[in-house]
Amino acid sequence: RTVISTECRTAYEYFDEMGRLFGTLERRLFVDWHVLGRSRSELKREYIKKYGITARQFNSLWNSITGKVGSVAESLKYRKTTLEGQIESIEKFIKRQERAIKNARKRLKQKKIKQGNAQWQEIIKKLSRLKFVLHQKKRRLRNLRDKLAAVERDIKENKYRICFGGRKLFKAQYNLEGNGYANHEALVRNWRETRSSGFFIIGSKDESYGNQSCTYGTDGSLRVRVVNQMTDRYGVHITIPGVVFPYGQEQLDDARNFVIIRGKNGLSRKVYDRAISYRFVKRAGRWYVHASLERDDPAPATRRDNGALGMDLNYGFHVLRNGEVVGVVMRYVAIERPEPRVVGGKLHVPGLPGSDQDGAQPAALLSGEIVSVLGGDQEPVSVQVDGMGLHYGGGQPDADPVAAAHLQGGEKGEALLAFYPGKPEKGYVRGDDHDRQFLT
Repeated sequence: RTVISTECRTAYEYFDEMGRLFGTLERRLFVDWHVLGRSRSELKREYIKKYGITARQFNSLWNSITGKVGSVAESLKYRKTTLEGQIESIEKFIKRQERAIKNARKRLKQKKIKQGNAQWQEIIKKLSRLKFVLHQKKRRLRNLRDKLAAVERDIKENKYRICFGGRKLFKAQYNLEGNGYANHEALVRNWRETRSSGFFIIGSKDESYGNQSCTYGTDGSLRVRVVNQMTDRYGVHITIPGVVFPYGQEQLDDARNFVIIRGKNGLSRKVYDRAISYRFVKRAGRWYVHASLERDDPAPATRRDNGALGMDLNYGFHVLRNGEVVGVVMRYVAIERPEPRVVGGKLHVPGLPGSDQDGAQPAALLSGEIVSVLGGDQEPVSVQVDGMGLHYGGGQPDADPVAAAHLQGGEKGEALLAFYPGKPEKGYVRGDDHDRQFLT
C-alpha cells in the first residue's frame, strides 16, 4: 500500500464522494441480492442505468459484497465448530460434577458421619458448591445450544448478517461517554465516515495495465476512472502523479508488461501479465491505496534430503555444521561469542554483525552467517538454542569450544542439526532427550 499525497486535493474530494457512493450502493446491493434474492444480471442493468456507474464499477461492487458475505459464511462454519467443542467440553464437565454430587451424598449416608459434626458440615459445604457450579454450567450449556441452533439455522437458510461500519462502533451508542463521544451526533458522524471510508476497483488481465478503471502507468501515475454521475465535476479521469509502492513495486512493474496476441479474426490485442485490483481506504484523514495481484511462487531454494546447514547457540560459543540427512557431520566450525540473550523481547546475539541495528532480525542474520561460513547448495538452515547451553562440553560453561564441537559432531559422527526423512515438520537429533526438538 501507499499513501496519496494531501496535495492532490481534487483526488481527495473525489475519493470522499466515491467512498460515500460506494458504501451506499454496497449496502443496497446487499439487500437487493442477498436479502431479496434478485439476480446479478438484473441488478447490473439497473445499477448501471440508475446510479450512473460503469459495468466494471458494478463488478467491483459485486466482488466486494460477495467477498464479505463469503467471509461471514466461513466464519460461521468456524463458529459452529467452536460451539460444538465448547458444548462437548461442558457436557463432560457436567457429568463429572454429577458424579461428584452423587459421591458426596453417599458419604453423608455413612454411619460414622453424624449430622452436625465438622465432617458432616464440610461435606454439606462441598455439596452446596458442587450444586451451584452445576447449575451455572447447565445455564451456560443452554445458552451455547441456543447459539449453535441460531448458527445452524443461518447456515441452512444461507442468510448471513453484516453490520456495515462494525458492531463495535454500533454498540458504542449504548455508552457514549465510555467510548469517547460527547453526544449521539458525534457518534453518527463517525459512523457515517466509517461506512464511507473506502471503495474497491477490480482488475482484469485482459484490460490495459491489468485494470481499465484504475491504471498504474509506466510513468508512475495512477489514473482513476470517474463514475459517470460525477464526470461533470471531476472529468473522466483523476490522475495522481508519482505513486510509488514501498513494498511489491517489482511485482507491480512486472504485471504491467504485455504481449501482443493475434486472434482467429486476424486482429491483434494486448494481453497483460496479470490483473491488478486496487482498494482505496481512508484512515485518520488520509487516503491510502492498496494494490493486490497474484504472485508467482518462488522456486524451492532448499531440499531437506540435501541435509542441513545448522547453528547451535551455546553458552559462550556457537557451533556451525554442515550435516548430511543421515546425521553425519561433513564440516563444523566453532565461534567464540558471548552468551545470546533476549533484549526487548527479541533474541540478541552479541558479536553477530548487524544484530544491534534497529529492526535487524537475528534469525536472518544467523542464517546469513551460516551460509557465508559453511556455504551450501539447496540445504535448509536450522538454528538451535540449548535450554541452558551446557551440553556436550563437559557440562561446564567454560568448556573448550573446539572440544565441544568435536564431541557434538565430528567424533561421534552425529549431527545435532539434521533433517531426517519422514519428519516434514520437525527435525530430530541423536543427542540428549531434552534436545530432541529444535527450531527451524
